[in-house]
Amino acid sequence: MSSAYWTESELEKAKPIKPVVVDIVFKIRGQQIAADHAFALSKALTTELPWLSTEREVSIHLIHGAQSANGWCKPDDSGIIELSGRTRLIIRVPHSRLEDAKALIGARLNLDEHKIEILDAKPRPLSTNSTIFSHHVRSLDDTNSEPAFLASAARWLEDLAITPKKMLCGGMRHLKMNESVISTRSLLIAELNPNESITVQTHGLGPDRLFGCGVFVPSKSISAVHQPESDH
Repeated sequence: MSSAYWTESELEKAKPIKPVVVDIVFKIRGQQIAADHAFALSKALTTELPWLSTEREVSIHLIHGAQSANGWCKPDDSGIIELSGRTRLIIRVPHSRLEDAKALIGARLNLDEHKIEILDAKPRPLSTNSTIFSHHVRSLDDTNSEPAFLASAARWLEDLAITPKKMLCGGMRHLKMNESVISTRSLLIAELNPNESITVQTHGLGPDRLFGCGVFVPSKSISAVHQPESDH
């Protein structure tokens, strides 16, 4: 992972703002889904709940779980995700849409050749964790350069009035859309104050949040991940 943005400073203390969005967490029933299911999931959900496409602060979390391809675990977006009783579908919606989102309960979604059934749901408030992580943030730079990606992320954060202190990005990944492919990288942002953490989780970073891009969740401390180059 890259560490182009890494400055030491004390974490700013701030009284957290009241989030305007909430995660609604659905239990699901199914056997498998494709690891690269961003387009299929978005299409299925927006068909069931058309208002997802018009509400500004909506994000769709991609589904994560045990991943395999012909018996081998794979870290990329090929292969199949094996669903279990603990697998969840999560949608981030405005509080005003929470009850509307529950209309999804009982739906059966077709995700290409796979199917899932939506069971019951419960809300989960956003975290004020100072370290947050997104599996996919859309890369808009044709050079595939890590510094260019981090620079874009910094600009998006500055648009939210946030000056990034510590960010790490992962390698390039690809998500298939209907007739195209989009490039993404994972991104971890550390040392956010509570307001900043909620702001990023509320607004996301970059485009395509209906395809799971730029959707942030709380993460563990960065201390176990980052090692300065002098220690290698």
